Amino acid sequence: MKRALPATVELLQSRQADRIDDNDIDAYVSLNWLEWHGGGLRLTITGRNVCAQSVSTALA
Repeated sequence: MKRALPATVELLQSRQADRIDDNDIDAYVSLNWLEWHGGGLRLTITGRNVCAQSVSTALA
């Protein structure tokens, strides 16, 4: 789940949230990595930190 977060963020940024599996959305929301805001999804502060950790781990 943690490794897939950067790809999910890419889909959100490119306005392709419809390509994210509903079960994944539910899991990210329950982990407080994504949140519903104004009818759309956005990355939380926790999600940003997790994503940053995933990217830095991949570069190490």
